Amino acid sequence: MKHNLWKLLFVSFKRLTPYNIALPAPLEEAERLLSDARLKLKRKAKQHQRENLATYSDRVTPLQLASKADTQLKEWGVGPFMPMDEGDFDPRDAIADTLTRNYPIDDETGNTIIDDEYTAVLLQRMFASKEPAPITLTDAVRLYTKEKLSGESFKLEKDKQRIERIVREVEAVTGSNPVLTTITREQARQVRDNLLKVKKPATVEREFNTLKAVINYAIKEFDLTDMANAFRELSMPRHSQKSAATHSEAELKERRSLTDAETKIVSDYLATKLKQPSALFVWRMLKDSGCRLAEIAVLKASDVKLDVEGLPPHLNIAPNERRRLKNASSVRLVPLVGEALGAAGEALNQAQQHGHDYLFNPYSTAQGTHNLSKTIMKHLRKVIEDEKATTHSLRHRVKNKLHEVGVPKNIQDSILGHAAEGVGDRVYLHAESKLKPAAQAMTLALCPIEREDTIN
Repeated sequence: MKHNLWKLLFVSFKRLTPYNIALPAPLEEAERLLSDARLKLKRKAKQHQRENLATYSDRVTPLQLASKADTQLKEWGVGPFMPMDEGDFDPRDAIADTLTRNYPIDDETGNTIIDDEYTAVLLQRMFASKEPAPITLTDAVRLYTKEKLSGESFKLEKDKQRIERIVREVEAVTGSNPVLTTITREQARQVRDNLLKVKKPATVEREFNTLKAVINYAIKEFDLTDMANAFRELSMPRHSQKSAATHSEAELKERRSLTDAETKIVSDYLATKLKQPSALFVWRMLKDSGCRLAEIAVLKASDVKLDVEGLPPHLNIAPNERRRLKNASSVRLVPLVGEALGAAGEALNQAQQHGHDYLFNPYSTAQGTHNLSKTIMKHLRKVIEDEKATTHSLRHRVKNKLHEVGVPKNIQDSILGHAAEGVGDRVYLHAESKLKPAAQAMTLALCPIEREDTIN
């Protein structure tokens, strides 16, 4: 109770206190204790995650046991179909006696009690027909990971973790490491419904697409021709889309926008704390562009368009060798105004001086972008404790600004890379024709001084 009271007092006081004003000694001590507690919790969470990953990667499946047993039996030269005459010595009996010598005997049945799974499989496959081993979800994931995933080590590890996260959701319903042919449609729906409680439908659909790809590849490569993928064509219910968009924890967390006052405080703080000027350039471009972090961090220098005749300065947001985009609607031209324009110009000069193809070369890999995100978030959290406030909140800030000044939704969508509702907007309206009205809208929403000059 005392600890919770200290935390309440500290959080309330800190929200009213600028970041550069010293806290009273008791509150400084409370901050230190809370910081230590958070750090310990994070370490425990990471350790728990590592243990889960180790458990997952160290699993031994029936397929592995069968393969290992068949290899051993081949070396011994024995198997279920050995040509033998009646009365001949059977070497399998001697091998079985050796394998089972140290196991206890059941008093009632007289059978050997074998508690080692590999030994049991070895004996079964030595005397009985070698039936194909059942293929489990773990087998499917391992095959897909080995043959379909590629890229730099950090990206590869993130892709593996993404697959393992959705697999854990499946296993929460089916039990650990289910045989693929035993997963039912009802279980698939339950996995979907569980995810929709905490994630947006679009996110669930992306995760299901990954899961379906893993299982489809296993069906093909393991010749499971009679099996149907239980997750195929599993739609997102209409009512769940509305419910998830309104109530999911992920959506509530992402919904938070930064106020102008918060944005200024964070910007001022970052200007004094960030060691790399390029990190501050990224922040300034995010602040006045509405782009996603990876869209800016992994931007090619050639995609910064400052002097295209007849067009306002803009960014060409497009896929490149080091970064995919979230969806087709994310491909767009984003006007540069305010601080984003100044930061883009400075960053471009810097990249050209060093001969870099990417605007922010240190951040242009998955690992680099991850490190940048951690760095910015570390400093942001120093001045804003609310966990709903993140780097992504700058994107919501731009959307809110556009909405406040009455920018039409189709122009908002073209700036932010959201899917347009009208087919005409999506198909027939060329990106460059939307750039000028988008630039005017951004100036109206984000640059009040420039707007006043224009009016006057």
